[in-house]
Amino acid sequence: MNRIEAHQVLVTLDSLRWDVFEATDLPFLKSFPYAKAHAHGSYTLPSHISMFIGKLPWVPDGSMGQQWRVKVNNVKHNEAKYRVPGRTIKHGFSRLGLPPLGSAGVMWFAPDVPTTAALLDGFEGFFFSSPFIDLQGGAPKQVDWMIRAVQEQARPCFVFLNLAETHSPYFSAAHGLRAEITDRDADACRQAQKASLCFCDQQLAKLFEGLRQVAPCEGVICADHGDCWGEDGYWGHGIVHEKVLDVPYVKVG
Repeated sequence: MNRIEAHQVLVTLDSLRWDVFEATDLPFLKSFPYAKAHAHGSYTLPSHISMFIGKLPWVPDGSMGQQWRVKVNNVKHNEAKYRVPGRTIKHGFSRLGLPPLGSAGVMWFAPDVPTTAALLDGFEGFFFSSPFIDLQGGAPKQVDWMIRAVQEQARPCFVFLNLAETHSPYFSAAHGLRAEITDRDADACRQAQKASLCFCDQQLAKLFEGLRQVAPCEGVICADHGDCWGEDGYWGHGIVHEKVLDVPYVKVG
């Protein structure tokens, strides 16, 4: 494989529904090609484990291509733009000279939670900040940390960012809305998630501006799953339902 000259970026907007993405004005995110895709997991842990081997949400018409896969001998269905060695794409890009740096905001990634080991394994630098624990935390602190970490490396990196603002209760101090799944108010959930998504759009514009000061960027911005808001009597995620499995997929670069 030739030397990789661009950051490889994976951003997950946690729990973001496709229909909310589709209906929202997003100057940064919608400046790139995007499509409806199908998640490989109905909640954070299995979906991210799948993505960390390069199995990203599936776009049925194939229009987005396949960005990354862990190399499995000469298996043809394993084709992708980058087939990397190692047990995850984090390990693979590290072997190819791109330091894997990560930041997350949902509790599955909290360093003091034992089940996070499978998700955190392979990162050479990691920062956790949740807007639900620290009202001034979450996306702004994560973006600032990531820009500093990448600029300290001064070379292309594998960049992973998980943003929690789009996860129930869909809260950010920037807009102050909050809607709990347990409240069973679909309109409030939609309004709060949409406001959080707009805030994340602004933060991601800042992130990519900072990353590009070091190297060009390419990669994927997507959701790991969506949420049900009363459809067929279901609320939340961890459910095999189209509103949980239909997610946005944005191709960068």
